[in-house]
Amino acid sequence: MKLEEVNMFLDGKLSLPEFEEWIYKKNGLENSIGQEYYDFLISFNYNQEGAKYELKKYLLSNVTNEIEFADWKATNLLTEIGMNNSIEDYFSCFLKNPRVLKNRKTKFTQLWTSKEIEINWTNEVKQFVRHASEYKKEPDYLNLGMYDNGYIYLILNRKNELWLAYDIIDKQEYFAKSMEKAITRLILEKN
Repeated sequence: MKLEEVNMFLDGKLSLPEFEEWIYKKNGLENSIGQEYYDFLISFNYNQEGAKYELKKYLLSNVTNEIEFADWKATNLLTEIGMNNSIEDYFSCFLKNPRVLKNRKTKFTQLWTSKEIEINWTNEVKQFVRHASEYKKEPDYLNLGMYDNGYIYLILNRKNELWLAYDIIDKQEYFAKSMEKAITRLILEKN
């Protein structure tokens, strides 16, 4: 179910009082979400202690779900930096325009933690290599940026899969099948 206001509340862009006001004013909401869920939202005590957390849990269990919300948020975050769903081959796109992410950052708070993630996109996308001996004329991996205070690199392979590379140890691991899914996974991580 795609109700923009529900996602905006879950994302912290709509306050509890603003969301409550929207519930009372939205015509036809009971038809969109069902009478049972509408009745719950109308009778919910928005002033009770812990109301925001309880409402968040309820909405994610009954009106939408974690994946739908995280996909919505990931799409918005990528759109903010000029990367949208119309790009089918990010790898080729970055090879043609390596400065497309220049001076961009993506900041968000994970859904169930208060941990803030900040991705510092690289000023120039280029081949990811740990050692000079790994350099190739045709790159297999591109460095897109880093997060977690620069300890974790986001790297993209030719299949447009996102991998993580760790600064401290010489290790890479598969992370997600696309940029959208990588951001979604970061939003949903609970550590």
